[in-house]
Amino acid sequence: MDQYLILAYSLAILTYYLGVLIYAIPIPWWGIKKWAPTLIYDALAASLLVLMFSTIVELVNYLGSLLNVDWQAYFEWLTSRIAIMGSFISFLVTLSLMLSSAGVKAVSTAVLGPIISLATYTLIVLEIFFILGLVFNQFFAKIMIIGILLYSIPFRIARGAGAALVAMSIVFTLALPLLPVFTHAFTIQGTEERILEITEKMGKVNVEEWGIVFVKGHVTDRKGKPVNNILTKWFALLKQGEVYVASYVTLENGWFDAGRPYGGLPYNVMLKLKAEYCGIELTPEPRIIDPHTDFTYNPLKDPNADYFVEIKIKDMITISKYFFVKSNSNEALNTLKITKGGDLVNLKFTISKPATITLVIHKEYNVDKVIVNSTKTIRYSKIKNWGGVSFQIYEVFLNEGTWVLSVRANFQRNVKDPKITDKGYLETISKNIGDFEELGKVIANAVFEWIVLPGTYLSILIMSTYSLAYAIGGRKIRLPIKT
Repeated sequence: MDQYLILAYSLAILTYYLGVLIYAIPIPWWGIKKWAPTLIYDALAASLLVLMFSTIVELVNYLGSLLNVDWQAYFEWLTSRIAIMGSFISFLVTLSLMLSSAGVKAVSTAVLGPIISLATYTLIVLEIFFILGLVFNQFFAKIMIIGILLYSIPFRIARGAGAALVAMSIVFTLALPLLPVFTHAFTIQGTEERILEITEKMGKVNVEEWGIVFVKGHVTDRKGKPVNNILTKWFALLKQGEVYVASYVTLENGWFDAGRPYGGLPYNVMLKLKAEYCGIELTPEPRIIDPHTDFTYNPLKDPNADYFVEIKIKDMITISKYFFVKSNSNEALNTLKITKGGDLVNLKFTISKPATITLVIHKEYNVDKVIVNSTKTIRYSKIKNWGGVSFQIYEVFLNEGTWVLSVRANFQRNVKDPKITDKGYLETISKNIGDFEELGKVIANAVFEWIVLPGTYLSILIMSTYSLAYAIGGRKIRLPIKT
């Protein structure tokens, strides 16, 4: 850098001698003579800048310490937001692609398209400020030297540009690192946390890697009777554990719909299935599902689903609506004989070893009594609340032999259905990032905090640079040639 300072000082001396030479011209050409004091002044000003270069650099560093200028904090502020926004855009693009493949491309384009664009513009602005920071943090002195060199060229050919570079190096080095302080004064707290929350939730479901398949499933009890309103919960099996991906409720005739447009299940990972009915965890078969082998391909059977799966709940038998028997003994369930007559239901078991029988009955049936072998009356052991409805749980331990459980209740009445909702695979992904209105608010806050405020601050720095450049460079001299 020293050679450039020497060159600038040499140009300043040249400018001085040119001014003296013009003074000494014997021809009274006043248009040219007016340049003499200007050149001498410019030579002295350029020399002063050259000689005070080190002093100016130290003064800028001193003022920076007084203003608590911290370039590391500035870059950390930017890199954290660049990383957040980059991950956010990646997940939004993935979601958009999956929604398009699910047949809702119009929604994806109309809603997610503008949000992705705004997020991309925000990322570009943050990266521009990051580059500006690198330039002025690393090349502050070099920029000032180039400015002094241009400032020293005779006849003010590049004086304005030189003054602008000197002013810019000073203003941006002192003020640019204070951008986080400026934005913090006007920000709405929580934008970063909300975006991180969205991306973290999205990160738990790797849609792009796991793939998607649209399925319809049929759920039956041990005897092949369809089970309505049973909740099937699906989990992806990963090395780090289980990850919830979707849940589906069976409707008419025991069918659940994981089809288009918001259903689906992962296709490239092993799945674990759990089943819940009337608040009781049950054992489905199969429990561990390989989509490539356990899903049956049939694109012509249903337009919304390409694959089908049969699921049997092996530890329960339904007696009537919201009344079923559960047991840990296959023998007990295999030998069960059911007889119904009016308000009385008899359940006959023949077992060769002890077993536990669990009866689950909707509370609104108003069970009168449960009798074992017409002699012993038992009461319910607990009440489960599921979907806003209460269910009475009767647990009976039976030794080997033949047993009859008699249940007397008002089974003819209509009972309230529990309110159980399902969440499709694609719907789960959408819910993970929140509704579109909330997503729009998050992006709007990010645009204000990371585009509008930095842009305003940059405008302030540019105007300050212009003012300082005018003070350093002075007013422009017109060419002294008259016609």
